[in-house]
Amino acid sequence: ESVPMPKLPEPWLSFYRRLLKIVPKERVATAALTTFAKGTDAGFYRLIPKIVVTVKDEAELARLVTLAASLKVPVTFRAAGTSLSGQSITDSVLVTLGPTWRRADVAPDGSWIRLDPGLTGSQANRYLAPYGRKIGPDPASIDAFADVFLSSKRKLDILINNAAIMASPLMRDARGY
Repeated sequence: ESVPMPKLPEPWLSFYRRLLKIVPKERVATAALTTFAKGTDAGFYRLIPKIVVTVKDEAELARLVTLAASLKVPVTFRAAGTSLSGQSITDSVLVTLGPTWRRADVAPDGSWIRLDPGLTGSQANRYLAPYGRKIGPDPASIDAFADVFLSSKRKLDILINNAAIMASPLMRDARGY
């Protein structure tokens, strides 16, 4: 039984056909609802990928990138979390990482941690907790920090936001942030 071809414009249709020789169909999505859902991140920007593919290892990733380059098909990557600034959205091909990209190595004394890109900051902190260490806060903690800090009436000399920076005009939300 043959699988119907998705309705994709060129060069994405050629990319899709050749991609299925690299990655099993079960890890390639072209259905509108699936690509919309998987292509949505935590930001307010919206692009819908034509294809979403989950790669299992570096060999698959290398072959996929080589194929995309040969057809001049843009590729965007998403690792563990989502983006607050739109870096992981695309209207082309979105590559996500499968469960094999979630390894962590911690120094015996907890002085360093090496993480695969499939792990979030909160997962890294769970690995570091037994050593009394942690990496910087997740973006979700910014509101909680602001509430506590503003009620403390203390002076703030520096605040680093790890949620990325874009060249957007300065705007404030309804709470003044």
